[in-house]
Amino acid sequence: MNKLIVITDLNIIDRINKEPYKGNPGISNNSISFIDEKSMKIDTGNYDVIPGNNCYGMPGLIDCHIHLASPLRKDIHESYWEITTLPPVKAIVVLHNAQKALIRGFYASELWWDFTQFP
Repeated sequence: MNKLIVITDLNIIDRINKEPYKGNPGISNNSISFIDEKSMKIDTGNYDVIPGNNCYGMPGLIDCHIHLASPLRKDIHESYWEITTLPPVKAIVVLHNAQKALIRGFYASELWWDFTQFP
């Protein structure tokens, strides 16, 4: 059985709290199973401990943006493709890339910006 991993002394940035806070996230099966906000004593017999060294962590916040309108081949420069490709072809490529992204698990569960802030 694999031991839980605990990252100690980490400054955690999330979308709930306005300011970073100290915490010790516990990781099990490639997912965060808890975040202890107290200075808990870590039992090294029960946990694999990774020192956070006062670094910053952003649980669940990763940059997973994609470019749906990018060309299908790596040997085509994107700006050249934008200028020379007809809009119907671009639409087909966007649909193709969106399908590949959805199959791989990319999705937008919510918008991170508020459109009401713009006039």
